[in-house]
Amino acid sequence: MTTTLFTVGEALAVFLADDPELSTARRFERITSGAEVNVAAGFVAAGHRARLVSRVGDDALGVAVERDLRDWGVDVSLTRDVDRHTGVLVRTVGGSDRGNALNLRCGAAIEGLHPDDVDHAWVDGIDAVFVSGTTAVRSPSAMAAIERMVEQATSAGSMVVVDP
Repeated sequence: MTTTLFTVGEALAVFLADDPELSTARRFERITSGAEVNVAAGFVAAGHRARLVSRVGDDALGVAVERDLRDWGVDVSLTRDVDRHTGVLVRTVGGSDRGNALNLRCGAAIEGLHPDDVDHAWVDGIDAVFVSGTTAVRSPSAMAAIERMVEQATSAGSMVVVDP
C-alpha cells in the first residue's frame, strides 16, 4: 500500500565542511536538507509519495534545492521569492555532538510562507501530514501556514505527525 505524505517546511542549501572546524575548513559539499525535506525524501525512498510545500529564493541555491528534490522524486510545490534568499546552513559533520553550525536563515524565503501556499498545493488523498516546530516559529505567516495544513488534514481525516 502506498501512502501519501504532505508537509510544509524549509528546504535548505546545506554546506558540509570537510574539516571538523569551520574556521579552518576550505572545502564544502552542498546538499539539500531540512526536517521536512528529510522526512519527505525518506518517505519517497521507502516507496511512498510525498509532497513538500516550501519557499526558496529566486537564486542559484533555490534552483539547486528544487533540482535535488525533484531528482529524489519528491513532489514539490515551491514558490520562488524574489525578495528573500534561500535558507543556508553551513556545518561540520560531527559525531555525537553533531559538529559546529552556522545558520544563515534570517530573512530567508521560508519566512514568507503563507496559508495560500498550502491551499494551492493541497490535493485529495493525503494520508498523513508532517509538522515540524522549526517551521512554525519562522514567522507569523509560516505559523498560519502550518495551522492551515493541520486544519486541512483534520478535515480530510489525515493523520497528523508532529516533531516539536
